[in-house]
Amino acid sequence: MPNSLPGSRFFIAAFSVARLFAIVLAITISARSAEGQVCTGAAPFSSGHVRIGVGGGGIGAGFGGTAGDASAGVRLSFGATRGPFASVAASMVLYGSENPFVREGLAKRTTDDASADLVGVAGGYGISLSEARKIEFCPLAGLLRQSGPASYDNCSTPTGGNTICSGGVEGSGRVLWFGGNIGVLMTGSPTFGLVPFAGAAYVSSQMSVGERNASDGYVEVTVGVGLVYRRVTIRPTLTFPVGLEHGEPQVGIEFALNLGHKS
Repeated sequence: MPNSLPGSRFFIAAFSVARLFAIVLAITISARSAEGQVCTGAAPFSSGHVRIGVGGGGIGAGFGGTAGDASAGVRLSFGATRGPFASVAASMVLYGSENPFVREGLAKRTTDDASADLVGVAGGYGISLSEARKIEFCPLAGLLRQSGPASYDNCSTPTGGNTICSGGVEGSGRVLWFGGNIGVLMTGSPTFGLVPFAGAAYVSSQMSVGERNASDGYVEVTVGVGLVYRRVTIRPTLTFPVGLEHGEPQVGIEFALNLGHKS
């Protein structure tokens, strides 16, 4: 990942962000608050203003992986019956010996079972695009902070023995993202809903080990479908990083339950 965007990529990214902001502003002014979480494929907050979810996935719709690395965690979401919602999440990323910290030259080596802890916050606002409130758009934004993995400059492997490393320094990182989702309630009944959704987000990431750091900006595209039964949501997702070197598509899934009084 380069330390900065080249000029042409910077202007393309800036133009895309400005256009997205203009579209979001126009929709916000002309539309009205929407009930539920159609844009994210989840059960509406009218069935319970608090939602707890477990699973794994990508940055935007899931819990926060990096460049396709496996992740799993828990998320607590809360929101109004219509309009605003937010979430906090904690997750763990599992790295192999070939990972972004090594590829970027920030560390000579990490252990084969290296891991990192992530904590994130996100928020959005539901905007109905149809009279029946079956199509919803949501501007979204979030921030992730990462601690780990431990990186090593000095490693040796004795003949017939295990690799021994010393001089470990903990890596760190942060991810700032913003974008939008759109979802459609395809099938709705008093107890079941099928809710496909899609979204895109601009992602700014930075990784550091000691005084060394690397950063990048790219776009993340997510598609998924929500299977909603009463207060229970199952959301499989597929995330594509666009413009991220060594980025790989990532499959994710979340199981969630709404809690609290109905409204």
